[in-house]
Amino acid sequence: RKILAKCANNLKKAMSLSESFGQSPGVFDGLYVALVHAGEISGSLHVILEELSDYLEVMADTRRKVISALSYPIMVTIFLVAIVSGLLLFVVPQFAEIYAKFGARLPGPTRALVAMSQLLGTYFVPFVIGTIALVFATWIATMTEKGGYILDMILLHFPVFGNLVNNSMMNRFAKTFGILLGAGVPVLECLTHVQRVVGNRVLVRALETSKMLIKDGFAISVALKKTDVFPSTLIQLIATGEETGEMDRLLDKAAYFYAKQVDAIVERLTALIEPLMIILIGIVVVSIIVTIYLPIFKLGMAIQRGL
Repeated sequence: RKILAKCANNLKKAMSLSESFGQSPGVFDGLYVALVHAGEISGSLHVILEELSDYLEVMADTRRKVISALSYPIMVTIFLVAIVSGLLLFVVPQFAEIYAKFGARLPGPTRALVAMSQLLGTYFVPFVIGTIALVFATWIATMTEKGGYILDMILLHFPVFGNLVNNSMMNRFAKTFGILLGAGVPVLECLTHVQRVVGNRVLVRALETSKMLIKDGFAISVALKKTDVFPSTLIQLIATGEETGEMDRLLDKAAYFYAKQVDAIVERLTALIEPLMIILIGIVVVSIIVTIYLPIFKLGMAIQRGL
């Protein structure tokens, strides 16, 4: 409310709407300001604002789908670590005390499990502190240019999830680039704004290389192809758009295509990950329990042979 009141006062002082929005970058980012400015120049501000509304809705929807697909396995993994830690810290030591009273030699898997339990119990606090420090150090490293680039590269090449991240990234690139071009924003300025919204340093670096190549006279499709980051389907659509003069329309089709790809991957992940993660939890927990009870099984077999 305060920012809009400030914008209204700026308009009364003969300041343009885009300039007024530009004074509040925390609310109206560079992409928003650039599109509003283009709408003011072309006289189609109402059309641009409608496109911005659709664009923000699509981007929010894509982001929500990606986060929902990634959050479930992360939460299940944390839950699995908590279960295993609880078994090693509280259940295994009780059985170890019982077995120690018999003085018999335990099976190899059980000895290994007891050793892990003792190690975790002895160094639990240092282990927790070390894990927190490692996570914090990794987070700090990702804030740097090189560390963030390495993390983004790993995400793009991660099995299954890398494909999801890549399609989401291409959807964001095509939608943003198309709406900027359709508004009449110059190509190099378009790519600069796209760099701010793609959310991946690998793509940001590729776009920076593309801008240099375009300045040297290369076509947009050729410049993007030379980076070896963009898929051939998108390159072909951009090349066709350059020939026909309908790049914004074809980019919108490309964005729709990649949005559908994101939907399909999320649906497949949702259908497969839940049972797979449940099976994984079952295998880990059952393996630990069987290992704990293995000496009892062997004792029962020995007694049966004796009888």
